[in-house]
Amino acid sequence: MRKIGGIALITALLARQAIAQDGAGELFDLSLDELLELRVDLTGSRLQRDPTRSSSPLVVYDRTLIDASGAQTIGEFLATLPVNGSVLNNNGSAGTAHGSGSVNLRNLGENRTLVLLNGRRLANGTATRGFRDFVDLSVLPLALIDRIEVLGAGASAIYGADAIAGVVNLISRGQLDGQRLLARHGRTGEGDGAQSNAAWLGGRHGEHWSLWGGLSWQESRPILVDDRDFSAVPLGALSSTTPQGRYVVPGFGTLTLRDGAAGTRREDFRPFDAQRDQHNPFANTYLRYPSRQSAAFAEAQLHVGELRWFGEVLIAQRESEQNFSPVPATIAGSAGFAMPADHPHNPFGIDLVGSGMNVARVFTPLGQRVNRQRVDFARLVLGVRGSWWRDWTWEIAANAAQNRGRFLIYNQLNRDHLALAIGPVERCVATPGCVAVPLFGSAERFTSAMVDWLRVNGRDRNRVEQRTLQLNTQGDLLMLAAGPLRLAAGLEFRDERGEDLPDPLISGEARFVSGAPTSGQVRDGTRGRYRVSEGFAEVDAPLWQSANGARLQGNLAVRHSHYDSFGGATTGRVGLWFAPSPQWTFRATAAQAFRAPSILELFEGGRTTNLPGIDPCAGGPPLPGCAGVPASYRQGGSQVVSLVSGNPDLQPETAEQFNLGARWQWHADWSIGVEAYRIRIDDLVLSFNSQQILDDCAYAARRCELIRRNPTTGSIVLLAVQRDNAGQRRVDGVDVELSGQWQAWTLRSQFAYLHRFDDRQQIATEANLLALAGRQLLRASFPRWRGLTTLGWQQGEWRVDGRWRYLHGMLEASDVPDIAAVHYLDLQLARQFGPHWRAHVGIDNLFDRRPPASRVNANINFDIATYEPRGRFWYAGIEWNW
Repeated sequence: MRKIGGIALITALLARQAIAQDGAGELFDLSLDELLELRVDLTGSRLQRDPTRSSSPLVVYDRTLIDASGAQTIGEFLATLPVNGSVLNNNGSAGTAHGSGSVNLRNLGENRTLVLLNGRRLANGTATRGFRDFVDLSVLPLALIDRIEVLGAGASAIYGADAIAGVVNLISRGQLDGQRLLARHGRTGEGDGAQSNAAWLGGRHGEHWSLWGGLSWQESRPILVDDRDFSAVPLGALSSTTPQGRYVVPGFGTLTLRDGAAGTRREDFRPFDAQRDQHNPFANTYLRYPSRQSAAFAEAQLHVGELRWFGEVLIAQRESEQNFSPVPATIAGSAGFAMPADHPHNPFGIDLVGSGMNVARVFTPLGQRVNRQRVDFARLVLGVRGSWWRDWTWEIAANAAQNRGRFLIYNQLNRDHLALAIGPVERCVATPGCVAVPLFGSAERFTSAMVDWLRVNGRDRNRVEQRTLQLNTQGDLLMLAAGPLRLAAGLEFRDERGEDLPDPLISGEARFVSGAPTSGQVRDGTRGRYRVSEGFAEVDAPLWQSANGARLQGNLAVRHSHYDSFGGATTGRVGLWFAPSPQWTFRATAAQAFRAPSILELFEGGRTTNLPGIDPCAGGPPLPGCAGVPASYRQGGSQVVSLVSGNPDLQPETAEQFNLGARWQWHADWSIGVEAYRIRIDDLVLSFNSQQILDDCAYAARRCELIRRNPTTGSIVLLAVQRDNAGQRRVDGVDVELSGQWQAWTLRSQFAYLHRFDDRQQIATEANLLALAGRQLLRASFPRWRGLTTLGWQQGEWRVDGRWRYLHGMLEASDVPDIAAVHYLDLQLARQFGPHWRAHVGIDNLFDRRPPASRVNANINFDIATYEPRGRFWYAGIEWNW
């Protein structure tokens, strides 16, 4: 068989899959002409089509590449791809992942990448403080996956909402005959961060049926920030809230507890030293946190007459944990705390009330705060396929999915109980369970009864549900001079629901103090739902074919979606594929896309809090948004009472994308491809902070409806902080791929160049343009270049794979200092032992490269969403087939 150059991987892989399913023979028995006539399912189209004639920029990663990567999870593998951006992963307690894994194509945001499993949608994630508006990859087992197809272009006309940045389609292994056992274990060069996984796969098939399934398990052990010198001490300022405490006592000044003192008398305290008395709030927290995932899955097909019934089931569970410092609490008289002079644990003998009560202390007796998550995921797909008029095919499929999350919160401080424990003794005695506590005392003086009285453990529960019904048909509509005009059309109905139930105590009302009843996060619950009805059509037309084999192919798709949350949206896509000769192919695509506001963005439950903000309307200045504010109005303090919530009036984001691609195959085994893209997103959903809203109203008379004032005094009664369609994003760049084979060697090199990443925000007093390309922000990096090169060598039973990963250097938000470029080199050696056994050993990050230091990520000193902090990592694995 002749090779097909740079698209050999895509063509051979998809063709082999189609042949295996149809039982039509072996791939290597096909000629090139026969291979070009194959029609297979291809991400980015509803039509079965020749994969070599796609106008869409599709890249496929098969199981060989996945195994050679050493990745233990889907998220780990996707994080190395040049087209991917900053993602949620297992790095750092200071992050917001809470066990979730994500994909972020083009760095446009996790909720702007559509993730599919076998071409069908997945339910969004849960088990954070609320639920997610993107797919959580951490619940999906890597053992299930045969290949990953990545479409780097907008695809709303094909798949509906959310595919602005593109599509990641996870394709399961399909038909198996026999059994397979997989196992792998690894750990870092420092001896920590162990990762283990194991899977069993099995299947059988007959003339009219097939069944396969499996079980998988994966576990990752933690790494502490203290165990790496680059993260042991934060680059940012250390905290002045310490375990020994910072106490402002009238007549005594600002004090702290002496080392080894009990805190029972005045002499046990000394003046607080701002330089000496500092605390590292990140000590003993996770650099990489632990997680565990298990899953069971199965797929079946049954031929009954002319019908082919099919089904998929996936059940998975993941658990994860993050730890934080013990509660750093501020106990102030302004919040209602007070300690009388006769309190048994008052070492100063004076009433501590009002402005005289000011304590900042880390409550080490409670232990480190811990968050734990458990997610139970279930998905069921049932469907039937058949044929009708003139060999047209049809399919009806329904799928239901659910994510149930439980978010456990340990070792928070009950502020109400603390107020009782340090307040009047008679009030504490009259309260069942109350125990007076030594607020100023050493940690050793806290008894188990005191700790039990102060400690709060909570539990949040949330879930998302998804129901989908699809009806599709496709076939040849008519014959043109260059071939058949093909049409696909269908209907889709989807129901999305989400619910979040925060812990009733943590999110309840305080009785004895102002503000929150505990040190946990207060928020209202969220409950929301929307329904979608959609219709689509796609046409694939051979427009021209010459006698010498030159071909021009066109593709047109349109979809109309109706949401009961905002109304209708129509998107289209047009594409051209042109091959003037066997060596050259060109493609162009223009596409519209949109992202519907998520349940979280629309219906997120409100939480009332005090946010920083200076009111520009104080004093009644002659500004556009300050009309009616009296000159006598003076703002008291630098905070405003705010309500943070969803916005049910949000409209969808809309996008336009253009792609131009070319591929040159100068040899049967070698090719190079270049893809240029340009994306513009309008009505970008942004979250504004309190000061931005105040400034925008005062100086530009925008969003003034979010500010409620006292009609008499002009003071702010409540500020509504919510998302709004108030931005635009423009992104363009170039992707380059070189691939080929020479004797026993194979090469695949991919680079992504980011030329522009500009955000424009409609805010009156801030810079309208944020140019992000080449910069690093908090937990987000936008390097100009990302690269991944894989080099493989196979001789007989032996195989060696090497990978070079590259991230270009960047500037921090302040322009200094520079973030250095990072190179990672990975190696793997594998050997086949007869027909049944295969073993491999590997090492990731051979040269033990550490993440570059970052001051904008000063809590843990590097961007946890972009870089790998564990260092050199060794692993070994086996595979047994029978």
